[in-house]
Amino acid sequence: EGHIDLVVNLPNNNTKFLKDNFQIRRMAVDYGVPLITNFQVVKLFAEAIRYSSDLDATSLFHYRQREPRL
Repeated sequence: EGHIDLVVNLPNNNTKFLKDNFQIRRMAVDYGVPLITNFQVVKLFAEAIRYSSDLDATSLFHYRQREPRL
């Protein structure tokens, strides 16, 4: 627990979080974490893992909610 196995980041030009999206992708690459940035690939990946009961998918937001607020 506490480590990231895969990053899914679907940026677009309309987002208010361009800088955040870039930083997320950059960190994934820098730390060697697999990164998916294409919606069609995400759909295919989700369909593939749907048949596996061994996987646990937890959103980054889930981890942020557990962190104590300073």
